[in-house]
Amino acid sequence: MTILTVLALGAMLAFVAVALAALLVFVRVLVWIVLLPFKLLFWAVALPFLLLKFLILSVGAVALFAILVVGGIVALIGLAIALLVPLLPLVFVAVAIWALLRVMKRPAVTQ
Repeated sequence: MTILTVLALGAMLAFVAVALAALLVFVRVLVWIVLLPFKLLFWAVALPFLLLKFLILSVGAVALFAILVVGGIVALIGLAIALLVPLLPLVFVAVAIWALLRVMKRPAVTQ
């Protein structure tokens, strides 16, 4: 095989590849043109349902945000209670000492 033969075979292969690509592009455009009315009809029918889906998802997102905010506040209150409950015995001892000191420092009643 000479170089000229290889070049000729390469040129023929390139020509066949270009012709095949052009044919595939033509078929694709033809299918797109044939299916275009069905696509437009689908979008015309589906648009109200897509808008309804968007509306429902928006309301759901707002409701979820509200639930998360309320849940976060309840969680913070629960955390505060969980951290403060173990300190109640110390508070009781401090109040008892304060009450005893208050009673002991009371001035004597004179008559």
